[in-house]
Amino acid sequence: MVKNQFTDLPEEDLSLATETDETEASYSSNVENEEGPKYKVLKTLIEGLDQEKVNEMKAKQSQHSRIDENWKAIYRAVQNRQIIEAEMIGVEPKYNKLCAVVGIGTIRGYIPFEYTGFASKEQMNSFIGKRVGFKVKQLDRENNIFVASRIDALEVRATLTWQRIEEGQTAIAVVRGYIRDPKLPANISPARALRVDLGGVMVTILAVDVDHGWIDDLSEEYQLGDPLEVKIMEVDKERKKIKISAKALKPSPYPECTKRFEQMGVYIGKVTGVVEYGVFVSLEPGVDVLCKHMPFTELQKGDRVTVRLLNVNVAKQQMKGNLVRKL
Repeated sequence: MVKNQFTDLPEEDLSLATETDETEASYSSNVENEEGPKYKVLKTLIEGLDQEKVNEMKAKQSQHSRIDENWKAIYRAVQNRQIIEAEMIGVEPKYNKLCAVVGIGTIRGYIPFEYTGFASKEQMNSFIGKRVGFKVKQLDRENNIFVASRIDALEVRATLTWQRIEEGQTAIAVVRGYIRDPKLPANISPARALRVDLGGVMVTILAVDVDHGWIDDLSEEYQLGDPLEVKIMEVDKERKKIKISAKALKPSPYPECTKRFEQMGVYIGKVTGVVEYGVFVSLEPGVDVLCKHMPFTELQKGDRVTVRLLNVNVAKQQMKGNLVRKL
C-alpha cells in the first residue's frame, strides 16, 4: 500500500471532510447574497441547437454531482464508523497486491486480498457481481480511489450478531462453502455440510438439518451465495457456538405420508444415494427408505427400483426396507 498517495483517515480526526463542507457552505452563501435565492433560467429558441448534445452536457453535470454525493457518503461512513456496501466489480493487481475492486459510482475502491477475509482467490473471484460490506481505511481523493477492509466490516457484523442472537429466532444465512470428506478427492466427494454466513458469523449446518429426507450432495442443491432461511436452535455465547436448522422451518411429511405408504407394501422409488452402509430410495419428496445393498446388482443414483417397506418409525421420521428389483 502506497501511503504517500493516500490520505490516512483516523476516525477521531477528519478535518479534510469538515473543511470541504465549510468551504462549500461559504460558497453557496455568497452566491445567494449576490444572485438571490434562486437562479432563473432564460428559455430561448436557438436555431440549429442539437438537443442531444444539450442532454449529454446535462448528464455529465449530473454525473459530477453524483460523484460529489458519493464522496460525501464515504466521508459520512468513516466519520460515524459505518459499514459501506457496494458491488464487487472485479479483481485486479494494485500496488503489487491482488485486490478486490468495488465501485461506488465512478469511484473505485481497492480491498487487498489479506483484508478481504476470503479463504482463497477462487472464493474472491466468486464474489464478483455481488455486494460486499467494507470499511474505508485510506483515500486518494485526487485520483478518485480509496482503500478498504472487508475484514473490519465482518468483525463489526459478527459483534452485532452475537449481541442480538437468541434461541428460537429465525434468520437468513448465505451459503459460503461446502464441507466434504477430506479422504476423498474433491471432485467425487459429496458435500455433507454447508458453511453459511450468519451476520458475519460462520456456522456449519449438516445435511440432516437442511431438509427432510436424504440429500446426497448439498453442492447439487445449493450454490455459493444462495440464501438459506434457518432457525436458531442453540446459542452458546461464551464458547461462540451456534446450532441452526433449516429443516425446522419446513413442514414434515410425517405422519401424513404413512397414509400413502404402509408397512410391508411394495412401491416404486428412485435411488437418491448410495453409501457404504446401504441405499437410499425416495418415495416422494422428504420420504426416503434406507435399504440393504442388492446382492447381485450395482445401483447408482437416479435408478428406478421397487422397494418393500419393513419398518416405519414416525417418531424418528425414518423408513427401512428391502430392494426388490431394478426397473
